[in-house]
Amino acid sequence: MEKRTLTEIYNAIALEKANMSVLNSWYTDNANPGSVLDDEQTLLEDLTSISKVAIWRLFMFIIAVAIWIHEGLWFVFRSEVDTSIDKHQPHTTRWYQEESKTFQYGDDLAWNAEKHRYEYAVYDKTKRIIQRSAAYEGSGIVAIKVARLLNNELAALDEQQEAAFTAFWQKNKDAGVVINIITSAADLLKLEYEIFFDPLIIAPDGSLISDPAIRPVDDAINNYIANLDFNGRFRLEKCDAYIYDVVGVIDYKRVSAQTKAGLNDYEDINISKVALSGYFIIDPDNTLQDLITYTANV
Repeated sequence: MEKRTLTEIYNAIALEKANMSVLNSWYTDNANPGSVLDDEQTLLEDLTSISKVAIWRLFMFIIAVAIWIHEGLWFVFRSEVDTSIDKHQPHTTRWYQEESKTFQYGDDLAWNAEKHRYEYAVYDKTKRIIQRSAAYEGSGIVAIKVARLLNNELAALDEQQEAAFTAFWQKNKDAGVVINIITSAADLLKLEYEIFFDPLIIAPDGSLISDPAIRPVDDAINNYIANLDFNGRFRLEKCDAYIYDVVGVIDYKRVSAQTKAGLNDYEDINISKVALSGYFIIDPDNTLQDLITYTANV
């Protein structure tokens, strides 16, 4: 909210006065002489006077000045509070997560002596390449996972971007805090199911009879993965629930569920799993279309 000018405040009061028809019904108590300085007619004339020095105008101006001074003091107070917050901001893991998104690739940081922190001279959102971030503590370090968008898909920072991002945190982190930057290709998922389907709705190859371009079970699984929070936990039961909600699916059997990070071997997912990279994709060499089998429920 911007600070209002004296003119804006005065005009607001004048508009309110003009809209208050009740003022025209004010009257004096003739039974108590001396209780008012004028009678009803005089009051009405005063309130509707077009004189530049009409008493109602003077009162409005005095009130407007008082409000203007009062609002000005609140803005001064707010500025002092904001400055204090900037100087004493607690650096929680949530702060590390959100601050990562302010990284501007290609820009240098300058020290702000008033706020006691490093800042960019010009904030440019077009240079902010971090699209997803997460931060957590473990083994005496603060781990920060990040990913960028590449061709509209999440991807790891390249070597140069990672070096710049690391330098960004070397300046911004609290003294004594050890930072571990994690940015890597998506963890792969290999999911194998047997689907028991209604042959009136789903074809034996898993496509919809009404629209062969749609594979509803594949779409349900991909939708669950896409809606996971960054660094969120992939849960087998929730993935199963997405499959079971598909129209035409009568039942299912989960044959296996595995994941791998980087060059590591595949390992089973027993209940749930958090991706080392922070995000999952279906293994392109082990697609859902290849691993999901369909059995008609007849």
